[in-house]
Amino acid sequence: MVALSHATARELGYDAGRGRGCRTKPFVEVSGRKGLGVKIDDLLDLLIEKAAAEVAKRNPEFTDDERPRTAARRLPSRAIRYFMLKFSRGKLIVFDIEEALSFEGETGPYLQYAVVRANNIFHKLQEREALTDGRHRRV
Repeated sequence: MVALSHATARELGYDAGRGRGCRTKPFVEVSGRKGLGVKIDDLLDLLIEKAAAEVAKRNPEFTDDERPRTAARRLPSRAIRYFMLKFSRGKLIVFDIEEALSFEGETGPYLQYAVVRANNIFHKLQEREALTDGRHRRV
C-alpha cells in the first residue's frame, strides 16, 4: 500500500483531516473510495516544479531555456522509482516529496548525483593520463 505524508498530501491539495483518525496517523491513506486518489501526472508536475527549482539553485548558469532539458525533467520519475523500490513488497510506503527529491541520504537524486561526480572524476583521470603517456600533449 502507498500512502502520503501529511506534507505531501497538503502540497497535492488534499485535506488530510478528512475521516476518523486521519490526523492521528503519521500518513494519509490513498483511497479511491474515500475520494483521495493521486494522478501520476499531478505528482510528476509537482516533482518537476520542485526539481527545476533545485536545479536552478544548484546551477545558476543554466538559462530558463536550458533548464527543461536538464535533470529537472528526468529526475522526478527516477526519484519516484527509486523511492518505491527501496521498500519490500509487504511494507507500507509513505511517499514524501521532500524525502524523494532529497540530494542527501538513500535517495534516487543522491545516487544520480554520485554517479555524475564519479564520471567526472574518471574523465579528469583520463585527461590527466592522456597528458602523461606521451601520446597526446596539450599545447
